[in-house]
Amino acid sequence: TGIFTQTTGITSFLNTTAGQSLSASASSYFGNVIINKGAEVLTAASDLDINGYVDFTINSATFDISNRIIYVGGSWLLREGTSFTGTGSTVVFDGLSNHTIRTEGTGTYNNIRFEGNGQSRLYDNVNIPHRALDVNGNLTIDGGFLDAYNGGWGADIYVAGNWYNSGSFQHSGLTVYFDGAD
Repeated sequence: TGIFTQTTGITSFLNTTAGQSLSASASSYFGNVIINKGAEVLTAASDLDINGYVDFTINSATFDISNRIIYVGGSWLLREGTSFTGTGSTVVFDGLSNHTIRTEGTGTYNNIRFEGNGQSRLYDNVNIPHRALDVNGNLTIDGGFLDAYNGGWGADIYVAGNWYNSGSFQHSGLTVYFDGAD
C-alpha cells in the first residue's frame, strides 16, 4: 500500500514462465514500462499511471487491462506479435509532448481518450498486414491532436461507440469507420 514514483528509467516485465500482476496505489506512477512476457500475461490489477511509454516487445507480450483506466504520458508501442486485452477499459493519452501509437499488434480498445497537449500519431508498419486502431467504445479527443497519418505509415480507425472531438483530428486520406450497432 505504499507509493511508487519513477520519474525516469524503465520498469520491465520479463518473466516468460508465469503470469504477473501489476497493482499500484492511486498516487503511484511509472516512468517507462516494457512488457516482454512470451506466452504469459501481465494483468493490471488496478488503474495505472505511466508517465512515459509502454513498449510491447516482439515476444508475444500480452497486457490485460480489462476494466481498468490506464494513463499513458508517452508512446504506446503495440508491436507485431504482441497484444492487449481491453474489455471494459479506458486508455488515456495525457502526455504533453508528441508520441506514437503503434497498431501492429492485436487488441481492441474499449474507450480511448486523447487529453494531453501533445500530438498522438498512429503508426502501422507497411511491411506487415495493415492494422487499424479499433475502438469498441468511445473515442474522445479532448484538447489533444490525433494524427492518423504518420508520414505514410498511418492507420485507419474503427469506432463502435461515439466520437467526441474538442481538440484536433487529421485523417490525411485515411478512413474512420463507425462500425457500431444502429
